[in-house]
Amino acid sequence: MSGIFTISCTATNANISGSQFRFCIKSKNNHVKHTVPTGLNATYGNTLADVDLPDGWSWKDSVTTSVGNAGTNNFVAIYTPADTANYNTAEETVSIVVAKAN
Repeated sequence: MSGIFTISCTATNANISGSQFRFCIKSKNNHVKHTVPTGLNATYGNTLADVDLPDGWSWKDSVTTSVGNAGTNNFVAIYTPADTANYNTAEETVSIVVAKAN
């Protein structure tokens, strides 16, 4: 559960009896729902800029980073939810299948 929660209490200590305190706690839900991108493809010589991610996703590394040699290569992508006030971003490892250049 995320949101802002208010806790109120009354002190019972002899020195401050009857005093009221109020605390506000803002909680972010760390378990934002998202689908990790799959089916990502590139060709040798491409950079991360050449690999399209779904809306809300971006590359952690610079988009000028090479996708690497032919084969399956892993990179970290960041999901940023629309509601960043209540939800945190998430980092996930995604695979890019890199084909040999023609």
